[in-house]
Amino acid sequence: MLFIPKSYSKDLKELAEIISHTDTLLVSECYNCAKKGSAINLDTDLESSQVKIEINKSVVDKSGIKLSSKIYSIAKIIN
Repeated sequence: MLFIPKSYSKDLKELAEIISHTDTLLVSECYNCAKKGSAINLDTDLESSQVKIEINKSVVDKSGIKLSSKIYSIAKIIN
């Protein structure tokens, strides 16, 4: 697993490309990062102060990593 904090989100696309052929799970915490190549993104809803989980299913599938159905049930799925 590789965690990309918000302060490094500008490098996300490059990092996603570098690890795209490995079994590394890319986890980020910035707005729309699941659409930019992160497998799992943790985004904070400013109005409710809740953390929302986004999963980019195609990135997860390419990584070969299996996620629990429980995380899929609480996440927003991005393809």
